[in-house]
Amino acid sequence: MIQNIKNNYRNIDLISVLKIVIIIITTIYVFGNFEPYFEGSDSYLYGIVAKNLTDGIYAISNELFSDTGRVEFIGENWRKTSENTLVPVAGIGLPVVGAIFYFIASDFGLYYLSPIFTIILLILSERISTNFFGRNTGLIVLLLMSSSNLILRNGTNLQTEAIFSSFFILGIFYLVKYFEKYDSSKIFLASIFFVISSFIRINGAIIFPVEIFIVGGY
Repeated sequence: MIQNIKNNYRNIDLISVLKIVIIIITTIYVFGNFEPYFEGSDSYLYGIVAKNLTDGIYAISNELFSDTGRVEFIGENWRKTSENTLVPVAGIGLPVVGAIFYFIASDFGLYYLSPIFTIILLILSERISTNFFGRNTGLIVLLLMSSSNLILRNGTNLQTEAIFSSFFILGIFYLVKYFEKYDSSKIFLASIFFVISSFIRINGAIIFPVEIFIVGGY
């Protein structure tokens, strides 16, 4: 019996256990410390636009602005259209994803959207780095990301960082995989993820000409 216990102990994959523990601890933290979208400026904008989209509304009206024409009643996150309606100064990607989560789980979907994508980002980063560089590197990447104040802070409120990074990293992964066997399906998937990431944050659009340059160069 003692010998069996020793054999089982040897078979325990310590690195895998550490990875699981880190992900569990990070999950507890971001899910337990989420900030409601209405407590922030940008997050409130994303939340309101997402909820409006579920009702088929994008441009909104403002009675005070319509009556007075004073820009003070618009707010810095909205812009006037030629029809005297207001549209948000934000990419459409996050509000669309938020609308899907809101449709499924109401306000709780908006509360937990960023925490969910933060955990997805950690898992993707670990899996991809392990695939390219080995298990030890995957553990180091997971440790660094789970201890990053920037990632944890943005992962607790409705922001674009975790969602953008998740799709961007997937695009990079399939772009690299394309050059291994020149599989056209990989470059197709890479392009899809890059396009999605550019809808989340406009600065992601720069990867399209870079992708053309890299693929054309090879």
